[in-house]
Amino acid sequence: MAQTRDQAESGPRVDDPEGIALLRDVLVEAGFTPSAVRDTLATEVASGRDSAEMPLYLYMLRGGGKLATLIKLFLLDLEVSQTEAEEALAPLALDRLEAMGVLTVAGGKAKADIELVPTEDMLVACDAFQKELTRPDHVLGVSPPARVLAWLTVRRPVARALDLGTGNGHQALLAAHHVEQITAIDINPRALRFAAFNAELNRAHGIEFREGNLFEPVAGEKFDLIVCNPPYVISPENEIVYRDGGLSGDKFCELIVSELPDYLAPGGIGEVLVSWLHPADGDWKAPIQRWVEDNGCDAVLLRYAVHEPLDYAAAWNRPYRTNPQLYGAAIERWAAYFDELGVEAISWGCLILRKRPAGRNWFFSYTSATDRITGASDQVLRLFDAQDYLAVTSAEDMLGDAFTVPEDHRVEQTIRLRDGGEMIERNVLRLDTGLRFEVSIDAATERVLALLDGKRPLGDVLAEAAEITGAPPEAFFRSAVPVMRRMVELGFVLPA
Repeated sequence: MAQTRDQAESGPRVDDPEGIALLRDVLVEAGFTPSAVRDTLATEVASGRDSAEMPLYLYMLRGGGKLATLIKLFLLDLEVSQTEAEEALAPLALDRLEAMGVLTVAGGKAKADIELVPTEDMLVACDAFQKELTRPDHVLGVSPPARVLAWLTVRRPVARALDLGTGNGHQALLAAHHVEQITAIDINPRALRFAAFNAELNRAHGIEFREGNLFEPVAGEKFDLIVCNPPYVISPENEIVYRDGGLSGDKFCELIVSELPDYLAPGGIGEVLVSWLHPADGDWKAPIQRWVEDNGCDAVLLRYAVHEPLDYAAAWNRPYRTNPQLYGAAIERWAAYFDELGVEAISWGCLILRKRPAGRNWFFSYTSATDRITGASDQVLRLFDAQDYLAVTSAEDMLGDAFTVPEDHRVEQTIRLRDGGEMIERNVLRLDTGLRFEVSIDAATERVLALLDGKRPLGDVLAEAAEITGAPPEAFFRSAVPVMRRMVELGFVLPA
């Protein structure tokens, strides 16, 4: 039985699991994958599509075929003929898809009611990307920030996890691969419908969906892992559920950070995306340090972006750019709000907390870039191990320990040719996977790193490096030990 328009607006249904499984099979068999779509449209599937480029996309799809039809329906939000839809989606009948809330057929045309995004080995249903600011309960797709959170999430096997603000359920689906029981919460009932549909579509088990505000649906419960992609945007609005927290400035993010430790089991890890205000030329990490002070958790703060207020206002209202009047009014409204609050700079990143059963908590911060991140679970744990080690190990004690460099390291040299010879201008030490940190090093540091074999004490290595370079041993030790501590802190050097 075909659904009504009101039913379609409320999101997809999950009462036909066989039909959802058939839909997945149809999409997979048609080659509806991230790489195939990327090659077809010459753009990144999840984040690179642009409505202004629609004529180009249509030109690239001019050859037709099942994949082209599916892209038009589920990624470009376009109508196709009923015949095209029937051919592309067979053996699924269109009236069955209508009843599922997947598409609507009228006047010989078919149009999708949802967007379906292939990402990694998943298919994620959400609202069409072109309609981002058109309804308060819009369900966002797999955004670049959501990908960052997914890459940073620790993937060790645990018993219980909480996905706070699940949205389309992306984080919960990923957690299902290594967590026995997952609770996914959202205040938006429409988002929960999409999330439940996605769980069925991706054959993910062990996820319980609960409706409610923040931690209220899990009061008194503890989790080994908490992931949270909240409405962290600092804005004067309180309209878009996935974007606006409704509190002044960065108070909404502060509220989540302050409450999260109460729901972590001992040793549990919580990862939350945050935006925060700070002076343009001051200590950018100080506000977050205040948020986590004496909260019983060790903290890693990874900052990935910093914005001037006007740039921030323009970026978050860019979906209005096809309507200059709306776009201009929004920028003026946001700019006035930032002026009223005295906003100088807005940073964005991920705060990772670990519940410590006992002992003094530490805080580590670093600024990096998101374009280099891949799955970083092991390196996040390595950061925690490094801070634990440094917290109890003095510079003098380090000299008696052996160290090694991780296998995923790489040193890149920039060489300038001059007067018939070569001069090394710059050495950059990089990690090729995960967090992909990078740091400039001098020739002496490179020599020390090359001598680390995981067997000899650091003191012996530094003595040999001093001899090779011809530097006075005492001065060499005095300068090298702080550098080695920094290398350990960033994960470029590992205690053996």
